[in-house]
Amino acid sequence: MQPGMDPNPTSATHADSAATGLALRGLEFLDWASFMYKRVALAVGLASAFFGLVPLVAAADLAGQGYQPVQVTNPVGNSIINANNQVGLRATDTDFHYLETGDPVFNAPGPLDEERGWVPGVALTFSAMQDVGVKNLYVSAQLGWSQGHTKYIGAPLIGGGGFGSIVAKTGAIVVDSDFRIGEGFSVGHYAMLTPYLGFGTHYWDRQVNSGEKYGHNYIGAGLMAQVSPFNATVLTGYGLIGRTLGSHISIAAIPTITSGFGSSLGNSIMFKFGASADYALTQQLHLSAGVDTVSYTYGASKPVAVPGGAMNEPDSKTTNTTVNIGLGYGF
Repeated sequence: MQPGMDPNPTSATHADSAATGLALRGLEFLDWASFMYKRVALAVGLASAFFGLVPLVAAADLAGQGYQPVQVTNPVGNSIINANNQVGLRATDTDFHYLETGDPVFNAPGPLDEERGWVPGVALTFSAMQDVGVKNLYVSAQLGWSQGHTKYIGAPLIGGGGFGSIVAKTGAIVVDSDFRIGEGFSVGHYAMLTPYLGFGTHYWDRQVNSGEKYGHNYIGAGLMAQVSPFNATVLTGYGLIGRTLGSHISIAAIPTITSGFGSSLGNSIMFKFGASADYALTQQLHLSAGVDTVSYTYGASKPVAVPGGAMNEPDSKTTNTTVNIGLGYGF
């Protein structure tokens, strides 16, 4: 909920809000494109530097000591299996983008308010691919925590001023979980396809007004594609189409405006996709880097009576893109 949309804004305010919103969204898009390019370039650059330099340095050192490379049967296929059996820790940075797109309950056009900014965090990961009942049974789990600040653009809850009349920095805490179970199918000796069932949770502590908390569960079907172009190197891409479940919001009391309320939100189709690279520095130690994107919407809540009128949570759209780099331990 924006710090406050007037439940009955005027047409002139709508026009000013729309014009201001288009200009601000254009500037925000340019900022996002610049930030995204820099962060992805950094992640890919670091990964490329390690993946390219480490094996050359190691090979030169071993050669100087008289060692010869070990010949491994089907090393490329083994690299994929090895990459899928590890626990890890990642440093993350998420380009968080939340936009309230309009309110069908009060016939208010958007944008109404927006949150945008890079939020740093960490993620714990686990994945395994073993022959248990079926060949190449795949399971994975990830728990992520992000905390930082975003840029808020909005309007006052009551009175004049359209979108863009308030700009502030607000706190954010985001907790995500992701789980997968599937089966891997080899494609020759160099690639693997893994269809999977994915499910998880999302929680956002939005520190605007007196505090707003959003959350949902999700479930969907996904496909992971992996290729190992070189020994110890694995490139992965994935995509999931699912649906949010149990979407909800809890709004803390705002003095003189509302005593606080909780409400369900509309669920939606959700998309998740991403790509990563993994390099096995040793048989156990892995270095990885990647980027992930998730997109979904929340439907408006039902109106709640407040002193002097009513208020609700409008329609919104969220698109978050996370870059990460980390270390893993293979088993």
